[in-house]
Amino acid sequence: MDEDIHEILAKTPNLCGGGPLIAIVYCCGLEKTCPIRDTALRMLGISKEQYKKIKENHKIPAETCFHNLAYCCSPLKNCPVRNKALESRKISMNEYIKYKESILKDLIPPEKLGFALSHKVIKPLIFVIIDVEGKTQYKGLGIGNMDLKLFWIMDVKEKKPITL
Repeated sequence: MDEDIHEILAKTPNLCGGGPLIAIVYCCGLEKTCPIRDTALRMLGISKEQYKKIKENHKIPAETCFHNLAYCCSPLKNCPVRNKALESRKISMNEYIKYKESILKDLIPPEKLGFALSHKVIKPLIFVIIDVEGKTQYKGLGIGNMDLKLFWIMDVKEKKPITL
């Protein structure tokens, strides 16, 4: 691997933002329903119970969404709640990434790391959408997973009137 895992984690978006499966370290607690996290766990062969146990074994209590920094998001996501919790504990972003790396080592065995780096739940998509009432065609870029019926428009590249 050209980059070490620390550097990769530092620039990995959340799973829901199109990150590879290693972004499972940035996922929420099981209290929140999430088909993206659950799909990633299935793909990695990790049970929800294992996921929770590992995250709880790495618990750093914090006034965050799930009261534990182990469930906090990627540094690429601007999160004032996470940032305040890190600041109050005098944890730098570099130390936060090292912390997430330790969780990753417990969640994903070395033999599955290549798979986790090269597979995603949310993927880049190109779309063509027709507004039937407005008689307009849109083309653009998005991210999503059609099997999960999830899709987010990231950019509309073309908009043109059409005849139906």
